[in-house]
Amino acid sequence: GLDGVEMNHPKNPPQVRRRVQELAAQYDLVLTGGSDFHRPDEDGVITLGQFGPPAGALEQLRSRARQVS
Repeated sequence: GLDGVEMNHPKNPPQVRRRVQELAAQYDLVLTGGSDFHRPDEDGVITLGQFGPPAGALEQLRSRARQVS
């Protein structure tokens, strides 16, 4: 099973984020964000910490974890 899907990611434009939100609602998935960091962008911009999970994501994931444990 799948419990969540990454919505907030630096390479996801607004239309992709909206579509991911629609799919998450359709399939009852928790929306998450990408907080990992590998290197600066090609133009040297550092996006670390700018694409975290939406509000409530942690609580939703904890709730699902309790359901399966």
